[in-house]
This record gives sequence, C-alpha cells and structure tokens, in this order.
Amino acid sequence: MTTFHIRRQLRPFCVCSLFAGCRVCAALVAALHSLLVRCRLADVSPLISAAPAGRARTLRDIWFARLARESLVLILRTFLRQAALDRVTYALPPSHESGCVIAVFHMPWARLLASWCCDSDLALIVAGDVWVRRAGGSVVPGGVAGLRRVIRHLRAGGRVVVMADFPRARRGCTIRFLGQPWHASTFPARLAACAGVPLLAWNPSFDRGRLHLDPGPAFAVGSLPEEQEAVTRSVLAYFERTIRERPALWSYSLRLRTAA
Repeated sequence: MTTFHIRRQLRPFCVCSLFAGCRVCAALVAALHSLLVRCRLADVSPLISAAPAGRARTLRDIWFARLARESLVLILRTFLRQAALDRVTYALPPSHESGCVIAVFHMPWARLLASWCCDSDLALIVAGDVWVRRAGGSVVPGGVAGLRRVIRHLRAGGRVVVMADFPRARRGCTIRFLGQPWHASTFPARLAACAGVPLLAWNPSFDRGRLHLDPGPAFAVGSLPEEQEAVTRSVLAYFERTIRERPALWSYSLRLRTAA
C-alpha cells in the first residue's frame, strides 16, 4: 500500500476519531449540566425537557454539536478539510433538480454546509459579509448587486440557500415560533417569487458523524405579500416540528428559555 493510500484512509479516521472525542467530552459536560439543573443552579428550556429523546440524551446531543462545530472550524483549515466535506450527503426531489430557493434554519453545521456548497458548487448561499470571508465565492452578500446575481443564478436553473429563522427581520410577518413571538423574514419566499422558482425546505439530520440534507416540503410562491407570508409561516411551522423532535439540530436550543 502506497503512502498516498495510507494518507487517504487516515484522514477519515482522524475526523471520526475527533468526533468520537467530542462525544466523550459532550457526555461529561451534559452530565454536569444535568446535575446543575437538578440542583436548580441552571435551567433548560421546555424545548429540551420535552424532546422525545429525553432531557439527558438531548443535552448530550446539543453539547456534542457545539464541540463538533468548534472542531470543524479548525478541521476545515487543515489537510482534513476534504475528509470533513465528505461527511455531507444531500438529496433533491426529481422535480426540483434545477432552480429553487432552499430554506434552512441556523444549525451548528452551518460552517460545514457553507464550505461544502462552496466546494461542490451545489448552491449559492445568501448571507452576511462574514460568511463571504469564511466560505468564499459561493456566498453572496446582501445588496442590490448581490440580489441581481442571485436572481440570474436562479433563473438559469441554479439553487440558492437562505437562512429562514431570523427573529427580528425588517420585512416580514409576525408569527409564534417555538413558543415565542417572531417577526419572521419573508425574504426566502419573496426571492422565490421574484425568480419564479419553488421554495424548498431542507430537512437536516446528523447521524454517525454524517450531515444528511434531505428534501422537505416544497412550496410554489405567489407574487402577493399575503401569499408569501403564508408560505413563510408554513416553512417555519415545518422547521418548528423538526426542531422540537431534535433540538440539537438548532444552534440556539440552549438560549431559548420560554419555548412551550
């Protein structure tokens, strides 16, 4: 076996070993967190307490996601980058293999997702300037010039990824999300309507060290504001069901204090 093949097999092993270390550390931190909760020295949101997997398991998953996220920041800057990107799998329904806006929520794997989209050319990402510095040319900053580029890309059959769970958007609609009032952004729906493409929600999961991105519901978006608001509410309702089922998928599960 050549040195090249040894290195090629060693890289996935290193990534898996790092994830295994994160799981061990997460179990210790989650045990301490649970102890503090029982002693009434800390609290967790009802979102975590009501999770189907139970509070203890959910806390372990959340702390693992946090530790793995920070580890991936370093991995993506090293020779292990490709081995980490190979941990991402995705699927799109046949009817949406071209032109669509993909809505996602804030998850601990956002940096991995952005880097993967950049390397695979699967989709552009519409995000703030900080992500342009982090993930390169596949991330499009806001502004008129960026929006024009995105719309041209969509109309040419491309795909765009947009975060859909901002709580205080300038233009949006008022909803209740995870038990809290949100002024949710209608930008993903407005973008889909402007480009004449469907809006697709992605259903993420993280299992055995792999990030899976499976298609959720797809929505045809009309040009009227009330139609775009209705689609926005439907997308966030779908995300809420996903997050309640697996709170560790959402970056802000530990920050939420009043979820019902």
